[in-house]
This record gives sequence, structure tokens and C-alpha cells, in this order.
Amino acid sequence: MKQHLSVFGLAVRGTLYKTAALCLAAALAQIGFCLYFLRSGSPDAPLSLEQLIGAPSFARIAGVAFLALCALLCFSGCDRGGTHSIYTLRRLRVSERAAVLWAAVSNAGMLALLWASQLAAVLIIELIRRQFLSAAPDPQTLLIAFYRCRYLHALLPLREISLLVRNLLLLLALALCCAAFSYHQRRGHFRLEPLVLALFVLFFFPQQLGSLESDVTLMLVALAGIAVSGYSLLGGVSDETAS
Repeated sequence: MKQHLSVFGLAVRGTLYKTAALCLAAALAQIGFCLYFLRSGSPDAPLSLEQLIGAPSFARIAGVAFLALCALLCFSGCDRGGTHSIYTLRRLRVSERAAVLWAAVSNAGMLALLWASQLAAVLIIELIRRQFLSAAPDPQTLLIAFYRCRYLHALLPLREISLLVRNLLLLLALALCCAAFSYHQRRGHFRLEPLVLALFVLFFFPQQLGSLESDVTLMLVALAGIAVSGYSLLGGVSDETAS
């Protein structure tokens, strides 16, 4: 078990600091843009939280950060620049497939960190907006915004179980597909599953209340990604014959 925990620790150390820096940069950029819009708006018609989060710049920053994180997770275990991670795994006596699973667990944590940073950015923006308007905090207004704004509703579905399940399945699928990417790259193969899943998330993540059909469709896409990546790992070249 000690060897497995060492592999997990290597996966975390390889991505944690870069992920944290990426999340912080994205959140600061979003807060900065929203602060600019607040200051440039009319005092007689102050912008709501929904208008700030719904601005194209907010979504673009979130999208760029998400794609950058997916790329980071995909290439973190790849052989490049004379580095061969397979040698480390052999010294630790852990199979590559086990290492992929531990990397997937680490990836899920990194994706969850991005989600948490986005949620924190939204809450900070609301606090700044309230300070800017010299208004008292109103939890009801914030709650309504999470129901009416498509991005906020997808970020924190509250009572919509289908959307919550969709998000969890997409997280698991992305975590596994990104982890499996390096496994195949070390064998000279390029897998498209992470890219396809990332594009689905990028374009269809924001969701309005009551979009059950869309939720089910993305659940099926996520399950397909998990199945394809799992099958490719089980049917891949054995660890012993890998170069």
C-alpha cells in the first residue's frame, strides 16, 4: 500500500501547484473584470450578480481555465524531454494501470479544486457587488441567482439531482480519460476522449433549471467516456512489454 500512496503522492505533486496557480489566476481575472463592469456601470441601474456572471468575459475565462487544466492533467504523466515515468513506476513496483487509477483520483481532486475556486470567485464577486452598492447581504438574492443564471445553476445545482449526478459523472469521466491519456502516449498513441469530453463540457456545462433531457444526454456521454477509456486500459499493452 505504501508504494500505491507514493504513486498517488507523485500524481498530486505533479499537478497541485500548477492547478492552484491556474485556479487563482482565473478567479482573479474574473473578479477583476466584474469589478471593472461594476465601476463602469450606471449608479442608477446597478448590475445584478446574474448580469456579471452572464457576461461573455466571465465564461471565456472559465472556459480557458478549464481547457488549460484538462491539458495539464493529460500531459502531466507523459514522456517528454527525456523523462520516462515508467522507470519510476517500476522502481515502486506498481503497475501502470494502477498508476492510472491513482492519477485519476488526483485528477478528480484537481477538477474539484477548479470547481471550488469558481464558486469562491462568485461569492467574492457578490460580496464586492454588495460593498459597491452599500447594500446589506441578502441570501435570498444569491439563492435566486443560482437558480436563474445558467452557469451558476450548473456550478451549484442545489436541489436538482439530475444535474448533480451529471456533474459527478463528467468529473469522473474527465479524470479517468485525462489519466489514461499519458498511458497511451507512452505507447505512441494519441487518444481523443479527453478532448471530446472537454468540448462537451465547454459548450454544454451551463444549464437552466429543468433540463433533464440534456442532463441525461451528458450522463450518457460521460459513461461512454468512462467505458471507452476503461476498455482501452484493459485491452492495452501489458506493463511488462511497455517500452
